[in-house]
Amino acid sequence: GSMGSAGCVGWMFEKKGMIILKPTSLPQDDVEMKIIDSGASDFKKEDDTYCVFTSFTDLNSVAENLKKSGLEVEKQEVTYIAKNLVNVSDPGIAEKIGKLLDALDEDEDVTNIFMNCELPE
Repeated sequence: GSMGSAGCVGWMFEKKGMIILKPTSLPQDDVEMKIIDSGASDFKKEDDTYCVFTSFTDLNSVAENLKKSGLEVEKQEVTYIAKNLVNVSDPGIAEKIGKLLDALDEDEDVTNIFMNCELPE
């Protein structure tokens, strides 16, 4: 079955390159300068890991620049980032979305899930 035709919600997302860096003992300022110098368009820090964003066409060159600067790349991939996030505050709807995500995750035909909603923790 199909939940929608190919590309039917593509306008809601921006295709980006995403690079996850392995944790490093370098000072935060040094890491962030290396990320900026690599040609990345944006980054965010989560705990001791950095998530670096770039245009999908520059993904490989930015990853190579990061490696040349001494940073270790854990993962790199093309991803889709929601242009507008919808905050789901209704617990009932959030639970239903959670169940749908679990079911999709169990389906061997589903390789990636991209969504435009923020669910409560």
